[in-house]
Order: sequence, then C-alpha cells, then structure tokens
Amino acid sequence: MTVPTTGPLAGVRVLDLAGEAGVFVGRALAELGADVVRAESGADRVRQREPFLDGVAGPERSLHHLHFNAGKRSVALDPRAPEGQSGLRALAGAADIVVTTPGPGAPGIAGLEDLRAANPGLISLVVTPYAPDSPFREEAGSDLTAVAAGGLMYLNGFPDGPPVRPGAEQGYHMGSLVALATSLVVLAARERDPQHRGAVVEVSLQEAVSMATLQTANANLYTWHGLIPRRRGLTGPRGERSLFECRDGGWISFVVPLGAPALWDAFTGWVAEAGIESPYAASEWSQPEYRAAHPDVTAGIVAQLCRLQDRDELFHEGQRRRMLVMPASTAGDLAGSEHLAQRSFFTAAGHEHLGRELTDVGTPYRFSATPARVPRRAPRLGEHTAEVLAELAGPRPAGAPRRENAAAEPGRLLEGIRVADFCWLIAGPSATRMLADYGADVIKIESRSRLDNIRAIGVQPAEPGSLDTNGVFNDCNTGKRSVTLNLSHPRGIELAKELVARSDVVTNNFTGDRMDRWGLGYEDLRKINPGVIMLTMPALGATGPFRRYGSYGNGLIAFSGLNQNMGFAGDPPLGMAALYSDFSAPYAAVAAIAAALYHRERTGEGQFIEVAQAEATMNLLGPDILEFTANGTLPPRLGNRSRDDVPHGAYPCAGEDRWCAIAVRTDAEWEALAHVIGAADPRFATLEGRRRHEDEIDALLGAWTGERDAPAAARRLRQAGVPAHVVADLSDLLAPGGGLRDRHIVGVERDGVTFHTHAQPAVIDGQRTRPRAAPRLGEHNAEVFTGLLGLTDADLAGLAEAGVIY
Repeated sequence: MTVPTTGPLAGVRVLDLAGEAGVFVGRALAELGADVVRAESGADRVRQREPFLDGVAGPERSLHHLHFNAGKRSVALDPRAPEGQSGLRALAGAADIVVTTPGPGAPGIAGLEDLRAANPGLISLVVTPYAPDSPFREEAGSDLTAVAAGGLMYLNGFPDGPPVRPGAEQGYHMGSLVALATSLVVLAARERDPQHRGAVVEVSLQEAVSMATLQTANANLYTWHGLIPRRRGLTGPRGERSLFECRDGGWISFVVPLGAPALWDAFTGWVAEAGIESPYAASEWSQPEYRAAHPDVTAGIVAQLCRLQDRDELFHEGQRRRMLVMPASTAGDLAGSEHLAQRSFFTAAGHEHLGRELTDVGTPYRFSATPARVPRRAPRLGEHTAEVLAELAGPRPAGAPRRENAAAEPGRLLEGIRVADFCWLIAGPSATRMLADYGADVIKIESRSRLDNIRAIGVQPAEPGSLDTNGVFNDCNTGKRSVTLNLSHPRGIELAKELVARSDVVTNNFTGDRMDRWGLGYEDLRKINPGVIMLTMPALGATGPFRRYGSYGNGLIAFSGLNQNMGFAGDPPLGMAALYSDFSAPYAAVAAIAAALYHRERTGEGQFIEVAQAEATMNLLGPDILEFTANGTLPPRLGNRSRDDVPHGAYPCAGEDRWCAIAVRTDAEWEALAHVIGAADPRFATLEGRRRHEDEIDALLGAWTGERDAPAAARRLRQAGVPAHVVADLSDLLAPGGGLRDRHIVGVERDGVTFHTHAQPAVIDGQRTRPRAAPRLGEHNAEVFTGLLGLTDADLAGLAEAGVIY
C-alpha cells in the first residue's frame, strides 16, 4: 500500500536507478513528497557498505542503505532479463523523474532516450563524474576523485601534510544537491508553462564540487593576480585562526570580529574580565587594519580564553556577547542537542524486520502548507515489487500533461518568476543566483546603510577596488538587479511591500525574526500577496533555544559535525577550509523553492519555508549520525582512507605539492592498477587481503606516483579503468583542455573588467547556462522603482534626498 505523502511533490513519481553518486537524490525527493521507486537487481553496493547495524553484515543492515534508501519503495527487477527491462521501461514511462548514475554495473534502461517520445514530460537526471563536454567524460570516478578534481580537497589539511578529503562523501552529496535542485527547477518550469517539457539533466560531480571553492579559491585570485590558495591548517586565508581547544578537551570555532567596533569592544572586555593580559589598550589596536595585520596575537589570546572554560560554557557565553562562537560537534553532541530536540530534527522509524527502532536525521525543510518528512523506513530488498507492478497494471493515476513542445533554453526556465531578494553574504545570494541563472527576475534589495558585506570582503582586480568589483560578490550574484532601499525608514518598508506584492518569491538569510521586526514577516506579506512563497535561511533555525545565535560558514560546519568527521586520528578536528555550508545549503534552498513553485502551480497555494543552514548541513552527514544513534559509536577519522575501498588516498607526485587521488573499489580495478604499477601480488587480490596490507600497498603506490607527473599518473590510471585524478589546485581548474575554464568557469565582462564566475554545474538538453554580470550597487533603482512600481523621476529624487533610496 502506498503511504500517503504530504510534501510539495505529492503525486510526483520517481524511478531511482542511482548508484552511490546519486542515491541521495531519491531520498531528498521522497522527503519532499515524491513517490520514489528504487529498482534493484540484487544487493547493490549501497547495501554492502560499512558500517553495519550492530556490526553484523547483511543487505538490510548497511547504515548507508538504511539512511539513503529511507522513504523509498523497492522493486526487484533484473535489467539483464527481458522482463526486467520491460518492467523498468514501464516504470520510466509512468515517471516524472528518472535518476541514473551511468557506469559499470548500473541498472540502466535500454533505449531510455526513446522513452521520451512516449513520455515527453520525463526528466532524465544523470549524475556523472565529469561533464558531457569534459575530456574525461567517459572515465571512471568516485567521491574521492570528485573532491580532488573539483579543487576542494587541495584546500583541506596542514601545509606540511597531504590534502584531506571532506568527510561523509561530500563529493557525492554536492553532486546530488545540484541534481536535486536542477531537476526541480525543470519540473516547476514544466508545470508552469505549457511550452516546457521534460529534459535530460546531466550533472558533473567535478563541477558541483568546484562550487564549494567559490570563495576560498575564487577564480579571480588566479586570473587577476596569479595566486593559488593552499592548505593552511587551522588558519584562514588572512592568517586568522578560528578553531581552538577548550579546557575540557572539546573544540570550538571562535571568530574574532576585527572590523566591528562594538563587537571588538565586547571581545576585549571579555578578555579583560578573564584576567588575560593583552596589548589592546595601545592606540594602534583601535584600528581594524592593525588588528587584521596581527592575527597571531589575537589567536594566542583567544587560545588562552578557550583554555579557561569548557566548550559548551564558552559557546553560550560567547553567543551572549554576540561573538561568532560555535562548538565543533560530534555525532553524539548532535544526537543529544536540546536545540535539535526542541526542533524535532531527528526522526525515528520502526524497522520490524530488524527488531529495532532507528533514529536518523530529519529533513532540512520546514513548509507551512506541505510539511516535508521521510515517509517510510528504508525498504527490504524487493519489498514492494508486487505492489508497484500491480499499480502499473491498473488504471494510471492522473499526472502532469505530456507535452510535445520543444525544450526550453536553460536560461529561460524560470522566466516570468520574480524574486524579492533580501539575502546577504554568501549562502542566501548563492541560492538566488541559481534562480537568476535559470531566468528568474531576482531583485536584490540592499542599501548603503545595511550593505551586503561580501561587496567589501574578498579579492579585487586592483587596489583599492570598489563595492562593485569584488570577485566573490560578482560570482554569488550573477544575473540579478540591485536596488538600494533603506529598511530603517518607514517609506522603505512600504516600498519593500510594494515589491513583494509584485513578486512570486521572497528570500532572506537573516537570523531569527529580523524580517518580522521590520514588518516583513510571512504573516505580514501574505496579506498583500496570498500566493507568495517566502524562504528564510537562518543559521540555526527560527525556533529553539539557539534561534538567536549567529554564525556563518566556519561555525556552521563545526556545529553541524563536519570538523569532527574528517582529518587524521590524533590531529585537531580540521574541518574544511572552504565555508562549505555556504555552498551546499543554497541548493537545498533552491530545491525547496522549486518544489513550492510546483505545488503552487497545481493548487494556487503559497507558503512559508524555513531551511536552517546547520540542519541542511547535518542532513549531509546522515550515516555518521545514524552510526551513533544506532550503534552507539562515533565514526573513525580515517584521513583519506575508506572503510570499503583499498587503496584509497592522495599520493605524492613529482614536483612541489603535487598529488594524485586514487580509489580502488573492486577487485577488477585493483587488478588493473596492479598491472599498471607492476604490483601484482596474490596477497592483494581480495579486499580483505588489501585491508591487511594497506600500509604496504600505500607505500608501493606512493613510490610509483612519486616518480611521475601528477596529470600523467592520473591519466594512465584512468585509461586503465581506475578512478584517479590530480588533486587539483586553482591553476589546474583554470588550465586549458582538462580544466574547467570556458566550460564551468567563464569570463563575464562589466565596466571593462572580466570577472571569472562559475556557471551552473549542469547541462540541460546539451545546453549550459551562461552567467550574466552581477549588478552594481543600486544599478537598477530607476528601472525598478519607475518601471515596476510606477514612481516618477521626481519621486525617485525625493526618496533619494530623504535617505529612503540610499
């Protein structure tokens, strides 16, 4: 019996044929209300992954399966048999979305493209290691090689050590998030406009991963200045340190506000109260520039402060003082969090066939009209075969109309949708830039009195630069219009409401109830626009005891558990150099917006959506957290090694700081690698044998790579069928041929300056979006206030003089 769904995608049908690289997509679609049918021909690799429930192996007991397949129905079909292919084609013919990850052993459908003739509304979602226009498009890849190829791995680690992979397979997660959001943009467009139909959406793991480097390794650092960001351990790009050990052995992310006078005074007052000697009374320390030039002094003082208090004590006291202080949580900390408990973030489901109830992470979305949830536990293999096949044999439920029209250009999918965008910094603007890239009219609402700080922080083409030329800002805000509206003025609020009245979507990423205090909360706005969809992206959520706590990327990845699940045992909980949550959470937000647009097209109903950035990040660590809640153990920190694959790591190559990432997943891949490097040995023929001799294998492999150029070594292994890639730095990403330049990282001209920005990491029906320039501050005031709101030029001049448009 089909479990009724309540999410915004209720009635959407999905066929899930994905391997590890895309299995998360189906879970996320199920959370949003889709009926996801997973076709399986046996215990696939997802069901064979460690760890297992209570340490007992079995296809129903893998925690990867229990997490990633939650919410789905399982159908056992053998794609090698004619009846299996017939069943798969019938499922695809009834589906809105088919998710595939082509590769050896993947249960593909013969002639899937032919199905689009019978089902023109079909969205074929394909997740691959490399893009279809990449020179590597036919070559094998894995999570490890994705984070290496996309430039993210190179940034993590200590300067004198190897690059470190992100924890919890974030290459697969970033690819899945991009695939999820893009497929739902296509779905919403299909529902909204009869000119649109389905599409083939191809998402590259390499390009999806590269989005997370947008700030830390912004392309303009290299194209303007020839700089290549490198690993810095616990310090940031300007020498500042953010992670410190506390009195009780816990770790905390502590960012000192060097440029905000009130917050600097709060920090120095805290230091004085703690009895710590400091030089801060000297006049030079009153200058933010001087403070920024001496980060090591302040880091030493923060280290002393942290050693005086336990982690949680320091966390709450720091937040009371409005400091950006966040604990580096373990999975156990998250499972026991009072804040998450009050927000009911975790979800429990009975698994009667296992004799257990299991607690897993919940959804990162909160919808006011169409609640999202995980609708069912992970299925037993083939559990729903008879049920699903009976449904196919019966009358087909009414679904979306099947269209014969031509596919839309990707850059016009959301044409006609208007977004009133109150977002600032990176996470919010990165979400709305995706909407703009796909054709929405995104009006960025900012002002000189409340500036988007990213205009001022980051790489400039030349000193001193301007508020319009920051490389990071220009990458996060492509294609938008900018108006300067002072929300501290009553007339500014009135004009903001007039914009909302003409908009489909309203977005913000402020903390807590900031929009409500302006009179721009959802209950206020729905009175003037009942169909409006409003999205908020607070750091820790709009409810719960931490709702007013502030943070940004460094603190959020620490709080969410990413620091504690990566790096080498015995090292500090390193975390990611890139502010990862700023680039992963936006795709969850876009998925929610697109799902709500789809629902509104069918019902006319708008709604309020909350996507807490911390919870969107925790949602990407599901197996790690499930391991603690189910088995009572914390996942080990393995550096670049894997529980499932040997060898698996980054190996030094000839030249300075050059590395090759190599992952062997099967005995056949090991045989191919052993042939290439001349390491055939019967002791290594099986996974168990390789595990017993992992150190020896790593030494053999390191000796082979150490004599070779990294690109040549990776190329030789890929040609043999072994997942391998250079651990790419920024110059590799921008190199001609094998890099991402002119495909995914493209030049955009404005005012005589070329800004290198990231295009969306998806190819839709063979086409890419081409980013348009980000706006100058207030560039579209006249265009929006006169053209859209009907003000006169005289009105505009008066409002500027009164400081309303400012």
